This record gives sequence, structure tokens and C-alpha cells, in this order.
Amino acid sequence: MKNSIVVFFLVCLFSCTGRGSIETYPIITTQEFDSIISEDSKLMLAANPVVYAINFKDSVNLNDKKEDEQNYFGEYDENFYIHDSLKIFVDDKNLDFHTSEFNFFSIPPPPPPKIKDSIYDKENGVYEYEYEYNTDKEFEELLLKMEQRKRVHYKTYPVYIYNYGESQTVIQAPIITELFILLEAKNKNNEWKPVEYFEQYGFLCGTGHRDYVLRPKHYLLTTVKRYKGDYKTKLRVKFRSFDKVFYSNEFEGFINYSQFQPDSIIEKTKQRLANRDSITISQKLKWMFLNN
Repeated sequence: MKNSIVVFFLVCLFSCTGRGSIETYPIITTQEFDSIISEDSKLMLAANPVVYAINFKDSVNLNDKKEDEQNYFGEYDENFYIHDSLKIFVDDKNLDFHTSEFNFFSIPPPPPPKIKDSIYDKENGVYEYEYEYNTDKEFEELLLKMEQRKRVHYKTYPVYIYNYGESQTVIQAPIITELFILLEAKNKNNEWKPVEYFEQYGFLCGTGHRDYVLRPKHYLLTTVKRYKGDYKTKLRVKFRSFDKVFYSNEFEGFINYSQFQPDSIIEKTKQRLANRDSITISQKLKWMFLNN
């Protein structure tokens, strides 16, 4: 097994819209892994952002991710939603960085129960089934597959959201995935276009949903994939929280030019939402790309 790797970030100086600056990147200990994949997709993929760490300053070990109730927000105070002190930036110089895409919503479902026996109900003309439910061994096998999946990593860019203000702020979390973030690129017309989309669903249950609290002078760490491809261009990350949109620094990278094509994804989304009204469908299609 390969050991975890400690990644030392380079010194990076930049201004945060005229308020404060960040002088050094934190020291990140990456998760243990078995293999690393380079994504070479010909299609536009759904973004699957993961919050790997939150509320850290100088260093963080991604193998020690712990749940902390202070990282989440359940009460509502409009002052916490003012995002004047947030900055998002990408470290595109660390080309050895890698992370797992595994999060709660990527957990494969347990295997379905097996049909043990069936009896035909002549009066109602239907079969009644007796099921054999999953054994402990099957669930153990599922847990093993989950652990194996967590050790398959993608080449990614570290993406930081930094609160350089003097008070905490709240970052909006989706019900599915963990942040409203996707990758954009410049096309041959020098226009910024999405090369990822945010998947839209007809109905979502928000039971237990919580947003994130980002403390002053602290970081949140997420990533975007470092794609392979046939087209070298400028890239940036688009981030949205409570109707406010942020863009990261621009950097060079590769994609396949076909990743600009959203038509098939839009058509599938329309079919999925066919039972909804036109206003809802229009809004969902805008949210696919984090637009108003």
C-alpha cells in the first residue's frame, strides 16, 4: 500500500479585493490511496464536489477528517449570509495533488433482498413474495467495496475558500453533493463556458440538511478534477452561495473540447422534469450551471 503524502504548498501572495491577503498555503497531508486516475472525458460530467476539510489554518491531515458540530449551521441570522469576506482560489501549481471523490451521496446502495419463495393469489391474480434479506456478510462486502472506492483517487486541483474577515460566515450546502461548485473554461471564441454541470432532480428531501460555518481567517478545502484532453485553455472555478457568485483565479489546463457541449445533458434534465411547470424547469436549467 502506498503511504499518504505530505504536500507542501508554495508561497502565494495575492490581494483579496483590497481587504487582507494570504501569504502561504497550508500544509496538506493527503489521504492514503491505492491508485490515481486521470479523467479523460469526452462528455460534460456532473460536478461532484467534496468538502475535505473546513476551519483549518496552517495544516490539515485529510486522513483524520472528523465531524464537528461547530462546522455546521442550523439557525438563521441574515448577518451570517453576508459574503463580503470570502475569496476562492485554485492552486494549479501542485500537479501531484490527488483526492477521492467519495462522499455520502456516492455510497452505493445495499444489495436488494432476494426472493425466497412466491405464492400465487388466485383471487386477486397476483403473486405474493417471501423475501430473504441481506446477510451480515453481504453488508460487510458492501463496506469493503466502499473502503476500496475511497482509495481510488483522481488527479485534482486544490480549491480553497478563505474567510479573510473578522467574523464567521455561512456557506450554502446543497442537499446533493457538498458545495455549489463547477469548472469553467474559455472556448475558441474566448468565452467562459461551463465544462461541468450541477445535476438537477425533480424532488429532494432536505431532512437533516445543514449549511457550513466558516470561521474568520480559516479555510475550507475542496477540489475540481484535473482533466486530460485535446484542448489547452484557461480555466476557472465558479462557486455559488446564497445567490452570490464567486470566481477563482484563472489558470491553464486541459479539457476535451467536446466537454463544452451541454445539449444531451439539458435534454435528459428536461425529460426528468417533464411533470414540472415551465417556470420550475427554466429555473432548474439555470441552476445546472449555477446561473440566476
